[in-house]
Amino acid sequence: MVVSQDQADVRPGKPRRLRRLFIATAGSLVLVSALAAYVLGVFHRNVSPYQALDAYTSAVATGDRDALEAAVVDGPRRGTLIDRHAGRPMTPTGVSMEQMPSAVWWSVEIRYELPGEPSNSEHVLIHPRDDSPDRFIDYVVEPAP
Repeated sequence: MVVSQDQADVRPGKPRRLRRLFIATAGSLVLVSALAAYVLGVFHRNVSPYQALDAYTSAVATGDRDALEAAVVDGPRRGTLIDRHAGRPMTPTGVSMEQMPSAVWWSVEIRYELPGEPSNSEHVLIHPRDDSPDRFIDYVVEPAP
């Protein structure tokens, strides 16, 4: 019994090249979108009160004025709070948070330790930024009254 086999020359056709082009284009689009989101600050938002508190205490620990200005909301006591910490790194030693009657406002007491000085504490409020869109809640720190 003789078995014959036809040999066919298989070359990548147009559909395979189009598929590769589509994958390369889609990958490039994803990279460009991620870069645009990074530049616009989408990944740097304080989307929870805990992240806002962490950003504020990190800024206080380094004494970085720009980071403090980004974390503290505009208000009448803003300058006093920023001037108290800018250029004077303080080590946060304790934090206690208490939710206020509103579900999105938090009262926070932060205790600090300065080298050579007795420890002190301050009270701040953490709440959503007024100018943020509803779907991206961005929390900020405000000096407590």
